[in-house]
Amino acid sequence: DRAKKKQASQLGSATTAASMARERPPERPAGQYAVLKQRLDRAKEKQAKMQGQSDRKLQPGRRAMVEIKYYQQTTNLLIQALPFQRLVKEICKAISEAGHQSDAALPPMYRIESQGLLALQEACESFIVGLLEDSNMAAIHSKR
Repeated sequence: DRAKKKQASQLGSATTAASMARERPPERPAGQYAVLKQRLDRAKEKQAKMQGQSDRKLQPGRRAMVEIKYYQQTTNLLIQALPFQRLVKEICKAISEAGHQSDAALPPMYRIESQGLLALQEACESFIVGLLEDSNMAAIHSKR
């Protein structure tokens, strides 16, 4: 009896371990992929919330007002950092090549600090927002 019980308990523990291994996949370490997926999910939720996905139709101009409130409350940058960085480097390269066309030497390479790039991006966004505000006021003034 004891031998049978021991054998059954060993078989039972072996089958539960095997079934556990089949049911539960090994956990992945929380790495860069998990962080990016969380950010993407949050962005999708915000986008769905901002677009006002509902069955009823909104009043004219209501969605624009919701977007205006949303962007006035946020402090994050609207232009993505890497495309802006590429644009700045391309402009620097074009300016340096234009100034050194007659020289046989290669144009100098420019190194831009991250804080300087961030300040430049803030200034550009501020300028663009001001320009769009002025154009909106001109459109309102001309009753368009």
